[in-house]
Amino acid sequence: MTSQSMWKEVSRRGATRAAVSSRFSQQRPQHLRGSFRNLASASRGNDKKRLHSNDYQQQNTSTFEKAATVIAKERAATSVMLNDTPAAASTFHPVKARVVLNQFMESLHEIQQHLHHQCKPLPPVWTDTTQDDHKACLESRNSARQKVKRVVQQLCDYTKTKPSVILNHSHELTTLLGRVLQLYAQSYTSDGLSYKDALRILQLMTDWNLDLQQSHCDHAMEIAARSGRWKEAGTIFWHYIDPDHAGYRPFNVSVTHPVGLYEVARAAQELNKEPVEAIMDAVLKMTMVSPCDQEKYIMAAGAALGLAGEWKALVHYLQASYSEGQMGQSLVAAAMSACLQCNRPEEAIRVFDDFVGSDLAIADEWQWRGGQVHRDPRCRKLAIQALSCLGGIGASEAAYKLFEQANECGDGVDMDTLIHIFKAFENQGRWKDAVFLFFNMLDTQQAELLSKDEADYHHTHLLPVLESVIRCCNGANQFGSAILAMRIHQLATSLPSHQDDQENGTVVHAFAESICLAPNRSSLLKAALMSLAGLGLFGEALKLLDVVIGQSAEAASDEIADFRKFLMQKLLTTRGNLYSLSPWNGLYREILCVTAGGHERKFAENTFRNPHLFSVALGNAIYACNLASQPEMGLMLIHWMRLPILGLAKNETLVKRLPDLNESFVVTDRFLASLMNAHTLIGSVHCANALYESNVKNGRFVLSDWLSSSTAEIHALFALDLQNEAMALFHKTLTDCRNPDLCSITARGLLEANLHQQVYDVFRLALTFNCLSEDLVVTSMQAVDAISGDQTNLQLQLMVNEVSQLNGVSAKTWLESHYWALKRLLKRSSLNFLMCWRSETWHLDELDYALTMLETSSFNGLTPNDEVLRLIIKRAQLFHPGYVSKDRTWIARVPRDREGWITLVDRVLQEAQNTELISNDNFISDVSRAYEALRCEKESDLLVRFAYIKDVSANTDTRMLVNPDSAGVGGATTGRSENIIIDDP
Repeated sequence: MTSQSMWKEVSRRGATRAAVSSRFSQQRPQHLRGSFRNLASASRGNDKKRLHSNDYQQQNTSTFEKAATVIAKERAATSVMLNDTPAAASTFHPVKARVVLNQFMESLHEIQQHLHHQCKPLPPVWTDTTQDDHKACLESRNSARQKVKRVVQQLCDYTKTKPSVILNHSHELTTLLGRVLQLYAQSYTSDGLSYKDALRILQLMTDWNLDLQQSHCDHAMEIAARSGRWKEAGTIFWHYIDPDHAGYRPFNVSVTHPVGLYEVARAAQELNKEPVEAIMDAVLKMTMVSPCDQEKYIMAAGAALGLAGEWKALVHYLQASYSEGQMGQSLVAAAMSACLQCNRPEEAIRVFDDFVGSDLAIADEWQWRGGQVHRDPRCRKLAIQALSCLGGIGASEAAYKLFEQANECGDGVDMDTLIHIFKAFENQGRWKDAVFLFFNMLDTQQAELLSKDEADYHHTHLLPVLESVIRCCNGANQFGSAILAMRIHQLATSLPSHQDDQENGTVVHAFAESICLAPNRSSLLKAALMSLAGLGLFGEALKLLDVVIGQSAEAASDEIADFRKFLMQKLLTTRGNLYSLSPWNGLYREILCVTAGGHERKFAENTFRNPHLFSVALGNAIYACNLASQPEMGLMLIHWMRLPILGLAKNETLVKRLPDLNESFVVTDRFLASLMNAHTLIGSVHCANALYESNVKNGRFVLSDWLSSSTAEIHALFALDLQNEAMALFHKTLTDCRNPDLCSITARGLLEANLHQQVYDVFRLALTFNCLSEDLVVTSMQAVDAISGDQTNLQLQLMVNEVSQLNGVSAKTWLESHYWALKRLLKRSSLNFLMCWRSETWHLDELDYALTMLETSSFNGLTPNDEVLRLIIKRAQLFHPGYVSKDRTWIARVPRDREGWITLVDRVLQEAQNTELISNDNFISDVSRAYEALRCEKESDLLVRFAYIKDVSANTDTRMLVNPDSAGVGGATTGRSENIIIDDP
């Protein structure tokens, strides 16, 4: 019998199964019907008199004893029959066949469990089915199929001994054969035997007149599709959805897994027919049976055509057919889904604009009364998904606009759509919009922004959104804002912050709490590790990794293991301590302090005694963010607090600011200065200036109480090239408040404006008012050195004498303590004049000074300055026999011979073990060149190998030292290396 004729027979007999079953039900044995009728009557307890009589109790007891004896005999006989003993089966007289069928089902369940543990699930039929063809997996699947065939054969033998089982237990047999087909589909191999076995099962169902259900068709179609028999798979699908053959039973189609419709498309492709026409005919047939499922059928058709690569044909069908008027915007959504399945987001947007977003947009099927066209939420969702895949300008703006339209219409969005909106922000680097939208969602409880299907909404479900926000911040190097977003989410989920616990009130513990609640812990853990590593917190990142993996082994993966190796390398490079107390932990404690009031922001009442203290604490937090080079983190904190102050520039973000909460907030000098400096650091100087002017206009400004804000305003005025206004404010403030920071910032602004003489004037003024600082002195000396004139050196010497006298030390001592800072700022001639060094031999004088600093540090038990060690190694690269003359007695510490230089280089390398230089690739290269110049090829080779062992990336010249042929004749070089660039004459 062919496949097509067999399916016709299945459909024909399936229609009369009920009548045949009712006819044969009258032929049950009389003694069975009576026994079970008595049991049912006793269990219902209809006759209370008989229930309490002794006769009935004896009768009931004997009946149950007989039933127990029957069940025991049935189980024993079944166990014998399942051991492949046909003789025993022939002598078996069944009484309760349901027990036998249950044992058959248990055998199939054991096979399925064994197959589940041995092999991975097969991929969908539209993917490559040979990617899991490992030898062990193939053997397991072949073994499972053979076991299933053995069970089927035993079942056939059992039905031959007792044909009445087919009539009395048709439902159990239908379920049992459905499980057999499911196992055949799960144990499919490329030899094609599963398809023949499936045909045999379908033939059994035909012979036994069993009801063919959709699950049987799904498994049979899957087996046929995996065998490449698309025509046969399509035939199965067509016969089941045809109401003339299979009856009016609705067909359940999965929108995300449309196997049947996909097989129809592939069958049409195989027959050189139009897949769109075939699938739409199938949709119409299914709609005739179940009109309420039309939209689901249309969406499944779009997904199937997209998986088959027929997105162009569906778009053309939408454009050229009249069906869009019948199917409404569901057909548009199906076309967009097909485009997205084929990775064509731009085509999906074009379909949305033509059929939904334009004035000629088609109406929904039920909008026959006219009026404004209502956009299908699915079209809007697919449009947002397509925009998230595009990286062009305006994609994120369009996605957020559709998001606002969904909120205005009351449709809401689901969690996947929210993820796509944040992905659009991430693609265009709009991290501020991502953070602001995330804060607004937490503020408004956001239940109304989600669709009505998200009934079980909770803030913990926003962890995938939090992960997207952290990734977006990491991509813009705003690692501090990522940590702040995590903290705010922690407040929204009412997680304990452990503020008073020194161990738990850290960034590590806060991240660990959120990660352990995430559905995809590995992905969120990776984003958190990137944030900590971006801040240089390699030790904290390793500790977070240990904590999360210790609580949940599911977060461990190969990618996380590789990232752990990276963190260990960085930790060795920075020579940090694994559990060190980082300054960022101090900043995080400031954030915990100002956010301790909870998500309702009752800060002054719950945390501080008065609003003034809270304003100072908030200013300290923003100041800490500025010191950590993360000023945006402080501004994000201000935005979340919803304070009635100037926050961001207009049109800077898409997300609208929510109304202010703390109308009674008190602006203090500490807070205002920190906020102004944050705006200045990010380039929003006009905002900083506007903040200052708003406080002046409000009449709250008194110079004696707003010194830090005045200093920040002077910095902002210099950034705006308003030097005259800045100097006027400086003189006005200095009269009442004599502050070293005020003079230092003013001098630095004048230096950047090339007003060198005014810098010196500020120095003289600060010297008069006794408000000098080290930064002001160095800045003033740099400005004086930039003035060309004969009296420049004398003026510098005068400044050094005045400063040293003010500090109570000699001029030489002051110069030696500031030499390395002055070296980077002053001219060489000016520095030689101050240090009293000769212009011909200043490099030897500098080397002798470095050796003196080395001896002093060793004598005091201190670690030498890195600049001292670098200078000695640089000079060692220049060694040659006549490098230092013996008559230069004033530089007695400088070695004269090769052995002395080798000893010196060894000592420097030993001192570098306690500094970060030992892991610096440039320093290792310089030491290797120094050994090479001293003809110490063995030491140079060992040092290069040491650098590779420490995983330090030495440059090309250093790597060539391993090969003796690259180092000249005999593996050594003489004299000065040609590729060394230094400032020596």
